[in-house]
Parts: sequence; structure tokens; C-alpha cells
Amino acid sequence: MATVRRTIVQLLTLLGLYSLLRVLFYYVNQQLFLKVPFGDIVKAWLNGMRYDLAAIALINTVIAILSLISVKRLSPKFERGKALVLGLAFTLVNGFALSLNIIDLEYFKFTGKRLTADSFLLARDIGDQTAQIAWYYWYYSILMLAVYAILGWVSLRNYRKDSKSHWAWIII
Repeated sequence: MATVRRTIVQLLTLLGLYSLLRVLFYYVNQQLFLKVPFGDIVKAWLNGMRYDLAAIALINTVIAILSLISVKRLSPKFERGKALVLGLAFTLVNGFALSLNIIDLEYFKFTGKRLTADSFLLARDIGDQTAQIAWYYWYYSILMLAVYAILGWVSLRNYRKDSKSHWAWIII
């Protein structure tokens, strides 16, 4: 039951963050969508949600499989260690994926398209300018740190060994 609750909390957190970034993407690039009918924007939003669900499933497959493996028989300490590793993996993997979405907020203005695999070829050319770019777009750097903080908080709260009763978690 705890694994199901943990999965639902993580899924809702990720969907919320992806949706928030989608709203922010529209807001930052609003001038590029002035001639697009509202109905098309809603369709794009719904298609984007489907894409987000697929991306979340793909990104978290290994974490989900590892969370199903029980190590309690070996030692309770291993179970706590597994929870720590899974929480850290959830934070780092999803933080990286969401950071790519944050980069898209500004990258789209320059290229007219979202990040793709060929974008990473360009990244090699600007690798030496990373610090300068992070400084110039400091507000996106802060947003990335906030995303990692939110994911870390959810992970700590989700994977900690709770001392409350099982029913208390259902209320939360």
C-alpha cells in the first residue's frame, strides 16, 4: 500500500511540475502564439499532458522496478538504504528532466523548436560558456534549484521511515 501511495504522490508531483512549466513556457513565449487559436492551444496542452505521462513513465521505469524489490529479509537497514537511494534517484533523474524543460523556456526563442537530440550537439559548442549562461539567465537557475528542492522534499517525505500509523498517511 505504501508503494502505491508513494507512486501516486510522485506522479501527481511530477504532473504538477510539468504542467506548471508548460504554463510558464506559454507565458514566456506568449508573443509567438498570438495568432494561434485558443482551441489549438488547448489541444496542444492535452497532447502535451499525454507526452508528459509517457516521459514520466519512461524516465521512472528503473526506479519503479527497483522499488518493488524487497530487501527487508536481508536487514531493515537495507530497506532504509534502498529508500534513500530511490529517493535520491527520483530527485536527480526527474530534476534533470525538468531542468531540460526549464532550458526550453529560453531555447525555444532562439531555435523555434523544443530541445531534441541534435540540440546536444550544439551544447558541446557552448560547453565553455555554461557558467556565463547560468549567470545571465540566473532566474532559470533559481527555478531549477527550486525544482530540485521540491523533488527532494517530496522524496524525503515519501521515502522516510514513518513512525505514524498507516491510516495517518491516508489523511495526509
